[in-house]
Amino acid sequence: MSNFKQVHDTGGWYKGKFTTGKRLKAKKNVKNYLNKRWDVYKEEKREREANANLCGNIATTKRRVVELNQMAEDLWCRKCNQSLSLHDFVEEEQHGLAFNMIVKCKTCNTNWQVQTAKESTKKGTSSM
Repeated sequence: MSNFKQVHDTGGWYKGKFTTGKRLKAKKNVKNYLNKRWDVYKEEKREREANANLCGNIATTKRRVVELNQMAEDLWCRKCNQSLSLHDFVEEEQHGLAFNMIVKCKTCNTNWQVQTAKESTKKGTSSM
């Protein structure tokens, strides 16, 4: 019996059940670790969302209707004959689902209007 070492650990209640001291401590350690990881995850998620919402100055959370041919034609500086980049976006104004964007040319610093869709040629007339 001298080789037998009796360990007296105090138990406790965990989720309505009595458990030993070792298991209680292990469960509390796991719970604390998961709570810390959850806090880190939430903070990283907030940072990712904050960084993802802006690409240059363009808010990426909005949806836009884009006609690629029209936009490709307008993404060209007519003064210095250089291509324009959406990273040099200055502002935008919404017209229904389409947008008119103002983009600055890096070469000549001229602001150009870029349409994301062709303007409708029909005027709002009623047949009454």
